[in-house]
Amino acid sequence: MSGNKCAVAGAYHDHDFDFDAYRRSTEPTLATVSCLPREDIFRAESPPVQAWESFFHRHSDKATFFKKRRYLVLEFPELLDKAGEYAATNNFKCRLLEIGCGYGSSLAAIMEANPDLICFACDLSTTALHLLDRALGDIYKQRLTAFICDVVKNDIPCHLVLPGSMDFVLMTFMLSAIGKKEEHQAVFHRAYAALRPGGLLLFRDYGWCDAKMVRSRNRIGQQLYKRADGTLAYFFTAEDINQLASTAGFHVQECKYATVLSKNRATREELKRVFVHAKLQRGDG
Repeated sequence: MSGNKCAVAGAYHDHDFDFDAYRRSTEPTLATVSCLPREDIFRAESPPVQAWESFFHRHSDKATFFKKRRYLVLEFPELLDKAGEYAATNNFKCRLLEIGCGYGSSLAAIMEANPDLICFACDLSTTALHLLDRALGDIYKQRLTAFICDVVKNDIPCHLVLPGSMDFVLMTFMLSAIGKKEEHQAVFHRAYAALRPGGLLLFRDYGWCDAKMVRSRNRIGQQLYKRADGTLAYFFTAEDINQLASTAGFHVQECKYATVLSKNRATREELKRVFVHAKLQRGDG
């Protein structure tokens, strides 16, 4: 095993336990958790832009908080293999748009692993983009364009990202921050519009019965929870993502549950993490 694979092995495992068996044992517990009072639900469903600004402010000086998601290039090898092959045969560099880039932990790993990739990144938080620029701006200024955009409410600016021009759209742990299904669908439609025919939407987010869901008591919907800091967490089923993809026009190449055993080094507590992992292709053209 290579050094890179060793470094990400714990994060890269995607079948540490059987999801169906875990789901059967966990759903009875989830059924006992009632929703918050109506007034709390209304407040929680308000746009959490300020909650995310506060989140990034709190973590802005924590160097250990910024961790590169190196496992992504193993989960999505197309970012290396296809990008290199496509760029070589078409005489230009591949292009990737990350929707909901945060402070750049995904981009940092991907751009480091693929020096030929041109990246675009958007987020609704000005603080997040400031942290992204501080972390990556000097290193990747020739290959990275970052901009403010709330993709729930607004189209991606066409003067920055030409419709139908992206080889990849990346969405990692951003759709779960949005509380309503119709808003999830709006984001999928905008991701589809950004991709070229044959381009891929690469998706990874929190899954149904994830340990964070099981432990939370701030339930405001069947699959929606509110964190203590005011941000939202939606836990998806694979069926949810298949439906969103189909409605937006994608062909589903892969959509599955990734199950990961995660151990807290301080407490030795073991958590069963569940994520939905998907590769979706724009097929028209």
